[in-house]
Amino acid sequence: MTVHRDEALFEDACHLKAAVTTTGEMGGDAGHGGWTEITLTNSEGNCGIEIDTGTAHRIDADQVTIRVRGDAEMVVLANALEWAGRRLREFAGDRAEPVDGEADAVWETDEPHA
Repeated sequence: MTVHRDEALFEDACHLKAAVTTTGEMGGDAGHGGWTEITLTNSEGNCGIEIDTGTAHRIDADQVTIRVRGDAEMVVLANALEWAGRRLREFAGDRAEPVDGEADAVWETDEPHA
């Protein structure tokens, strides 16, 4: 199975690395083997990340990974993240810079750590 991986570093007063890893479309739901991950990493230790999983307990973390399984889930996650990015850039005003171009993809054949 081919796994596609790409990552980019975003900088301001903090440094946040974003990575996406996916099998791409595999022909259906999770039973067909498709999955997608997005990982956000506090790459310089200067970006405050809190995780709240709905348990009313917040955890400080240096990395968070969200994994969805299935083709539709990959598309819905991409659409949700794109919407969130547009809205955050609107709220940030002139300070927010649009992301120029695409980062170079890193093609791997190994699955990431489960």
